[in-house]
Amino acid sequence: MATAWLRQGQPALRVVVGVLVGATIVDSARADSPHLATPQSPPRSASIGSPQGAPGAQAGVGAFGMGSGPGAPGLGDPGAGGGPGSVGGAAGAEPISGDAGAGAGAAGATPPTAPGDGLTSPADSLQAALAARGDTAVGSGGSLGFPVIGDQGPLASLRRIAAARTPDIPNPFPPPNPPNVPRGRGSLILAPSVRSFKIAENQSPRPQDRIYYGLNYFAQVNQTVNERIGSPVQGMKVYRNIFGLEKTFNEGMGSVGIRLPLYTLTGNPRPGTNFSTPTSTALGDLGLYAKYILALDEETGSLISGGLVLSPPTGPSQFAGAQYVNSIHSMQFQPFLGFIWNIDRFYLQGFSAIDIPTDQRDVTLFYNDFSFGYILYRDDDANSRALITAIAPTFEVHVNTPLNHRGAYDFDDVSGTADNVNLTYGLNVEVARNSVATFGIVTPVTAPKPFDFEALFLLNIRFGGSRQVRAFPVLGN
Repeated sequence: MATAWLRQGQPALRVVVGVLVGATIVDSARADSPHLATPQSPPRSASIGSPQGAPGAQAGVGAFGMGSGPGAPGLGDPGAGGGPGSVGGAAGAEPISGDAGAGAGAAGATPPTAPGDGLTSPADSLQAALAARGDTAVGSGGSLGFPVIGDQGPLASLRRIAAARTPDIPNPFPPPNPPNVPRGRGSLILAPSVRSFKIAENQSPRPQDRIYYGLNYFAQVNQTVNERIGSPVQGMKVYRNIFGLEKTFNEGMGSVGIRLPLYTLTGNPRPGTNFSTPTSTALGDLGLYAKYILALDEETGSLISGGLVLSPPTGPSQFAGAQYVNSIHSMQFQPFLGFIWNIDRFYLQGFSAIDIPTDQRDVTLFYNDFSFGYILYRDDDANSRALITAIAPTFEVHVNTPLNHRGAYDFDDVSGTADNVNLTYGLNVEVARNSVATFGIVTPVTAPKPFDFEALFLLNIRFGGSRQVRAFPVLGN
């Protein structure tokens, strides 16, 4: 009677009774069979299932797998978390007549992991998290790793230019005493300096494998101040070409990079002067940098990174080789922190950095750069052969603050520098999944303006593991 009741209408109670009975049998079998691993102490080897379970002698329920009767042997599946597989359907304690067993026992629950098992490095955890998201390289995240565009124009500093004048003819001639030696007249020019590397220039806080190029055009550099101080030079324009390489290490957790700028400066003499302003071109200072991920959200790809920029004075003291522009030229250190915060298709990323020269006559600058972006279009089909695979417009705010030598109109300070805020408007276009072309415009919003506007084009070509990571830059200024 009890048997008929169990068979007809109480499947849940059947399971409970079977589990209790089966657990007793499994415990007894485990004591007699050393090859059965306990769930609390799984082997440290990779996921290995337990041996084939014994045939269910009678209808019953095992502790992990369920056997319905004297059917086929229960087969334990490998454990999902690196532990032992499930135990096959074990024999019931008492004969219970019933239907033939359905076959293999179902997979048991994942056994708990013992302390010390399954430990992974941060890089391994990151790769595993990205694999779960469908990514194959470090830190794709919601931002797709697009770099900050940037905003940095050539920095402005007062430079004094000496222009020789013809001595007056003494009267009477010859004079009774030798005339005084004539002194040159001093002219001022608010000229670009040789400082050429700001971390938030075509950079991502995320380490990447890439080669990159940037072209920047700056119109009417320092025109407002040059007019006010009566500089002999006006209409200065700067063209900057940047060539760079970045390579990751420690499975993408860090990277090192190098970049080299090439400057061209043009200008016009102020009407009424005989000042010479030939076009000149020269390499700037070499930039070396390293960055490393300090904290990472494996689910979203958001992160915090830190690093250091070194700018040794490898270029000429004259900006772009212009003979009429002399400047302080020293080694510079730039420690920085970067971040990326992803929210679905929106992302916020940026840098904070302090640019410290080794010459105290030069200005120390505090940079704060923020880039807001939205992934307007994204092709997630890994087999797609589309040319354009992502589009992301971006808007950036760049705040550049001198910590000393403040003031653009301090004629007694050759490094006098004004506070300035620049806005950047850009469009990132990912091409064939492994390259990003970026177009941008920068407009200063504080006076005196360092330039009227900046137009830029950036190209980032990823290689290695970073080919699978969409990376848009911080544009810079």
